[in-house]
Amino acid sequence: MTTDFDQTLRVKKISESILNNGKSKAAIVKEFTKAKAIDYPVEQELFTRILALVHEYDGEISFSSCIGVMDLAKNELLNHNI
Repeated sequence: MTTDFDQTLRVKKISESILNNGKSKAAIVKEFTKAKAIDYPVEQELFTRILALVHEYDGEISFSSCIGVMDLAKNELLNHNI
């Protein structure tokens, strides 16, 4: 059984190896998403559900509005230490 620390360390190692190979941030996201699908099933489910919800609003709100809403949600979570 892996701990949160082990998972965080794995993600950090993935990011560092990609950065050291000169790959873009998009490559980091791709590798992290792939790792989450295997190692983080709950987080992958949350990601999939959030993405589906965002796509429900396609054409109704702008991309920048969507990013703004996600940023507000992030700040709310950080402020409540969830």
